[in-house]
Amino acid sequence: MRPFIYITVGYITGIIWGLYLKISIVPIFLIFGGIVYFILKNKQKKIPVPLLLFIIFSIISNTQINNLEKKHDNLYKNIEDVKIVGTIISERKETDYKASYTIKVDTVNNSIKFKNTNLLIYVPKKEILNYGDKVILNGSYEKAKEATNYKGFDYREYLKQKDIYGIVKTEKVQVLKNDNLNIIRLNLNKIRNKIKSNLKEVLGEDANVTIGILLRRYLRNSRRNDRKF
Repeated sequence: MRPFIYITVGYITGIIWGLYLKISIVPIFLIFGGIVYFILKNKQKKIPVPLLLFIIFSIISNTQINNLEKKHDNLYKNIEDVKIVGTIISERKETDYKASYTIKVDTVNNSIKFKNTNLLIYVPKKEILNYGDKVILNGSYEKAKEATNYKGFDYREYLKQKDIYGIVKTEKVQVLKNDNLNIIRLNLNKIRNKIKSNLKEVLGEDANVTIGILLRRYLRNSRRNDRKF
């Protein structure tokens, strides 16, 4: 059981280091590990297994996080006009003038380099799309705005936490196919909508808080299902 604890602590340390310090832990731990190695070698001792496990799994998780951060920051770099083919994986949300959806990308400008990344698309209110619709659209890409003041709301980080790489605004969307997702995701979405409707009937105004909690859990489960299918 103890090795698992050291592995877990190391893995979490690497994630936290990458998310908040945004630098690689690798050179620091290599230097630290080298110093420990030479100290112990002079004493004719080996590096303790718990310390070795901690260092190895900290490096693994930190490298994974840094690679994901770089991918989010650079994958759509220098892209403006886009032609996107992808599948709607969220319910409709409305603002005063537009409606928004999350789309899971198949191709951008006929390239599969961007496959399985998510974008937030804004469409005219007249465009009605459904969960699971495979669509094609032309639009303009933009990065979400970062916080402009200390402790201000960082919309870019907010979208990044939802694994969304940016925003696309378009005036027209063409539906190519309906129900373009695996049967598990489609049924989970139907169940979620039914629960949402029932909660609103039973709880009234208080339903929004409960729905918010359920939505967060649903999104986490959906991302897990994406990896499986």
